[in-house]
Order: sequence, then structure tokens, then C-alpha cells
Amino acid sequence: MTRVFFSNFSQQPDARVLYVVLHAYSNGPRHVKGIRAAIEEMAPDADVLCPEMPTGLFSLADPEEIAAQVKDRIDLLFAEKGYERIVLVGHSVGALICRRVYLLAFGVSSEAAPWVGRVDRIIQFAAMSRGWTINHHLSRKTAFGYRVGMAALMPWGFVNGRTPLILHIRKGAPFLTRLRMDWVNMANEVRRRAGAGEQAAHVPTIQLLGTIDDTVAPEDNIDPVAGSAFFYRDVPQSGHGDVIDFDDPAPLMGADGKTGRRGDVRKAVFQEVAQASVANLTETSVHPADEKFAAVDTDVTHVVFVVHGIRDVGYWTHKIARAILRRANAPDLRDVVTVRSQTSSYGFFPIISFLRPAKRMEKVDWFMDQYVQVRARYPEASVSFVGHSHGTYLLARSLREYEFCRFDTVVFAGSVVRRAFPWRDFIARGQVGKMINYVATADWVVAFFPKAFQAVGWQDLGSAGHDGFDQAVKDGPELFEVEYVRGDHGAAIQEGNWDDIADFIFEPKQIEPAAGLKAPRRNWWIERIGIVAPAVPLFLVAVAVGIGYLLYQAPTAAWSNELLLVIYAFLVVKGLSKL
Repeated sequence: MTRVFFSNFSQQPDARVLYVVLHAYSNGPRHVKGIRAAIEEMAPDADVLCPEMPTGLFSLADPEEIAAQVKDRIDLLFAEKGYERIVLVGHSVGALICRRVYLLAFGVSSEAAPWVGRVDRIIQFAAMSRGWTINHHLSRKTAFGYRVGMAALMPWGFVNGRTPLILHIRKGAPFLTRLRMDWVNMANEVRRRAGAGEQAAHVPTIQLLGTIDDTVAPEDNIDPVAGSAFFYRDVPQSGHGDVIDFDDPAPLMGADGKTGRRGDVRKAVFQEVAQASVANLTETSVHPADEKFAAVDTDVTHVVFVVHGIRDVGYWTHKIARAILRRANAPDLRDVVTVRSQTSSYGFFPIISFLRPAKRMEKVDWFMDQYVQVRARYPEASVSFVGHSHGTYLLARSLREYEFCRFDTVVFAGSVVRRAFPWRDFIARGQVGKMINYVATADWVVAFFPKAFQAVGWQDLGSAGHDGFDQAVKDGPELFEVEYVRGDHGAAIQEGNWDDIADFIFEPKQIEPAAGLKAPRRNWWIERIGIVAPAVPLFLVAVAVGIGYLLYQAPTAAWSNELLLVIYAFLVVKGLSKL
């Protein structure tokens, strides 16, 4: 059970200001004592709430529940004291929870709290704005620590039936992606209210960056989408953990040649941004990275994702995107739509990775990162999707995991999604407008492998590209299916079908393929092999194991047999990584 303790509360009889200070992962209130002391020094009449959050190393707490409890406590305190100003301060994970608290108060998905307009600013120390990842920016020691930690925490979470807290804040995790998306939606709502003449302002959010932070990669500290309106300040000679150590006596040489204590310099930066005006924050803010922040374009009405599948780098996606743009420039549409395409690639994805659920989920996270960027840059646009093979899986899994994603029209080709996918549930929730699924005559890839997994109930893969969806019917009104398009796994994305796909994006209706592409039935032998699909991968595995056994039993020296077996296993894995 997620439970937050609120015993660490320093209150003054006539306080008109409330500071809420949230600590980091595997930390507690004692770790932010320097922040509390700095607040008491500059604002002795303020109340300081420093809850003890369940963020221990093996925590299974839900950060959404933590944020809800902190928000509820602020509700009670505000009802009692009616603060004139509220300042939210967070370190690392605490910074992310601060932003979720504010979003709950803003009322992105519910009624706004009465105190939301009193939030003066949010101050983030070393916030992992895009979550954490293991990459080349981290030291070997830190990366090794992450891997060891994950090896211990994932079984712990599985046994307890809950997600470890640290996994909620990995890059692309639902909590973090939802936070970014809600922040974008809030910023858009503020912009709309201001455009309508209402008094509305984006809460000043200051991010304090450690200059030697090694715990989180630099690009994960900065969010070029949700953090585009942040104010950024460097905290010299500070890492992820000691950026809040205001008692550090180590010397720091300033630009003016004067020497000071590192702790004093950190405290001075915090106290400055805690009291500075917006104009001063704007003047002193630094540009934190080479990456450009997303520029908002409210004139775009449609954005179309075109996403490739496995064993592919997606060069064809640009060609379908060009067909869609040509259709948008036709006389009947050019004056009413403005279209942008999104054809970013997640890179070559081999079969061996596709068969690993965790690796597939990494690409779902990538797709949602792209989606959030699109929603931030084109806030008034409807979003459509064209996907092939693993690209169809990315959309289907995203609909399940991220309830905020919305797609106006959806086109599937060579789908590896299960036949029983509940399209109508997502249509009823407004996540999907209309969709069409192309079924090929000879899609042996889907018939052999995803269908086999579907038959035995293993993993969330299926045969919709070979058998069609259970809920799809030819006369809609929201779900359409093309039976059949002539060809194999890539049948529906061949050049003769591009214009039909483009037409469906803007006018969703049942499609009859061109004469050369249309076929009355599936290839008979692919259909029959699909019937015994579970036996196909078992047969291939048996063949591979049999070859290995023969090599091990070959009439040679024992050490030679073992060497042959190791070489064979290496070649098999290497081959699968290239397929």
C-alpha cells in the first residue's frame, strides 16, 4: 500500500506562504534538511511541509498515489490557512511528483483545486524530466549499478504483483509519458484561455541542473517538449545527489576568481531562484542543451505517423508520406487541411529482439515519445497512423498502455496484432476514430510466427494480417477490412496501394484495391500452413537443437565437440540478430 507520512511539518502561526519539499528516490526528509534550512533563513514566517514518501530502494509505491496524497494534504492546509503563495520544491523523483501534484491541482482530468492559482513557482533539483536510461553517457560504475538493480527489482516486482517505483520513472514509462502529455495539455489549455481573453499564466518552473550529474544522462534531464517553457540554471560543481547538499565545505573557485564553499553557492542559487521575478528568471536562464525546443504550430490540422516494422529501416515510409501530402494538396482539400508527416525510424529491429517483450516495449516507449512531441508541436491537429508489421503492434500496445493517445484514422498492413483486439472499446473511449486492416493473400511471416504465439496464448502477438480482426466488418461504420490484397507480408505497402491509403486518411471508407492488387482468396498453402502454425516454430527449434546435438556427438575429440557447439550457438544468435 502506498502511504505518505506528513509528520515533518514546520508551521508558523500566521504563515501566508507554504513551501512543499519532496525528497528523491531512496531518500527521506533528512536528505533535504539543507533546503528546509535555506527556506527558513529567507522566509522565516513560511510553513514548510516535507512529507516522508515511500521511495525506498525496494519501493513498490505508485507515484500517482503519492502525488494524490500530497495534493490532498495541501487541500487541507489551504482550507485551514488560505496561503497567499505556494512553492513546490522537488529533488530528482520528488521533482516529477511535484509536477504531478500541480497537474492534479490544475484539473487536467478533474476539477481544479482552489489553491492552484496560488502556486508561485515549481523548483526542480536534478529532475530526470524524460526518465532514466542506461546509455553511453553514464560511467561504467553507474551503468553497472543500474543493471544490477534492475536484475534484483524486476523479480521483486513480479513476485509482489506491482511495478517497482524506479521502473515508473524509466524513460517512456506510462507514468512519465502521461506526466509529459498532461503537462503539454495544460500548457495548451493555458494558451487557449489566454487567447480567449481570460487571465491565464503558465506556472514558472525552474530546473536546477548539476554540472557533473552522472546518475542521469544529460539528454534525460532535459525535456525538449514538456520543458520548453522552463527556466534553467546551472549549479556549479554539483552532481545528481549533492546538488542539494548546502553544507558541503569543499572549495569552489568562482568566475571572478573568488573562492567559496560549494554548499553556500548551491544555497545561493536556490534562494535566488526562489525569490526572483519572472523577468529576472528569463534573463538569467541558460540554454541547457544543443537540442532545440519544440515550436508550437497551431495552423497544422493533420499529422500522420507512418511507422515501419521489423527487419526494416523504413525508407518506404517517406514515399507513403509523400502520397498523403499529395492528396492533401488536391483541390478539394488544400484550402481546408494543413498536413505534416512523421516518419521517424526506430532503426533496424531483428527477429531475436522482436521475440522479446521487453525489447518490443522499448519501441512502444519510443513511439509514445514521438507522439508527445507531435501533440506538443501541433496542439490543434488530429493524429492519424499508418503502420506495417511491428508498427501495428506499437499502436495497439500504446492504446492499451497510454489512455491519453488519440488517433483519428488508423491503417494496418501486415499486422502482428491479435485477432481479438478490442477495437470497439478504444473507439468508445475516443482513442480511435476509424481504422482499416489489410489482409494479404500470402503473408507467411504472420501465418507462421505471430499466429503460432496467438494459438498457444504466448505473448501479445497475433495473426490479424493473415486472418483479419474479429471485430472488423466490411461495412464499418468505424472498422473496415480489405480481404484480400495480393502479395506477402509487404503486400499492402506496395506502390499501387499508396493512393488508397492516402484517401482513407482523409475519407475513411471501405476500399476496393486496384485490379492488379485485389484477390478473391488467400494462397491455399499459406492458409493451410497457418492452420498448423504452432508446429512451425517448434519444428524450427527442433531442427536447430538437432543440428547442435549432431555437432556435439560428432566423432572428434571432446574439446572439439564443445568448441563446435559454442561456435554453432554463436552463429545462430548472430544470424537471428541480423534477420
